[in-house]
Amino acid sequence: MSEEITNATAGLRSFRRETAHGTFATLESTAPADAPLLVLLHSTGTSKRMFNQVIPALPHLRCVAVDVLGHGESDRPGHEFTIPDHARAIADLITQLRRQDEPVLLAGCSLGAIIAVELAATTPGLLDGLLLNGCPGWHLESQRTGRLRTLSTKLLGSDGLPLPDAEMPGTVVLASAEEHKARQADVAACGRWLLSTQWAVAAYDIAARLPKVRTPTTVLIGEHDFLLLTMYTIVEGITDARLEFLDDASHLSPYDNPEGFAASVRRLETRALVSPGRSN
Repeated sequence: MSEEITNATAGLRSFRRETAHGTFATLESTAPADAPLLVLLHSTGTSKRMFNQVIPALPHLRCVAVDVLGHGESDRPGHEFTIPDHARAIADLITQLRRQDEPVLLAGCSLGAIIAVELAATTPGLLDGLLLNGCPGWHLESQRTGRLRTLSTKLLGSDGLPLPDAEMPGTVVLASAEEHKARQADVAACGRWLLSTQWAVAAYDIAARLPKVRTPTTVLIGEHDFLLLTMYTIVEGITDARLEFLDDASHLSPYDNPEGFAASVRRLETRALVSPGRSN
């Protein structure tokens, strides 16, 4: 079931879409009836707002930006969610969103990219193309736990809740004061699920899942992303993956260079629809 709600962003509609895993808040564009579906997944501590400037650059696609469970305006999970739990929830949402035989592209940033990898590995027939932006290519547990400690120090108090005015790091383009407040609000909205999601990321061995991904994939990395050197693990681990670099962008690329992010989606679309990733 879905419920449309009022949204002030021109050309976009907000929905609440119920699934067996919880209700997702989405921001959706209108598009021609035969338009491919593009699902957009944000990073830890952000929200579907991350793609506000990306979606207008893709008017030919039916774009659906999703608040991952535990983030934004979506429900909080009823239990601690692992990455496979998130992937199953997003797969069910995509199945609900998808029209019959509609091509499906999935693009994720950081956390969203990790969820996308797991979804593609476990549900190979669902997707036609995959875009992984800022996807951690950690193959060592120490890398994952080290990142968890670093982020926790910056973002969380001793009670495990977000610090006042905490904001996710990972951009190089200066934001307005209004945008900074919105990003701080996204972190605060997560509450205890910010730490829970970091635990889920730290527990997930992405390197072991990459060989199971058969979908045409773009691995997109901002030129200033601290994860730059780990991208080769992702590219070499996925059979049909291509590496692209994004100028003037860091880890949270859709904030820094939304036009470049959208251009990468268009290139993936062309490649994926020529060599479909869906296996019926």
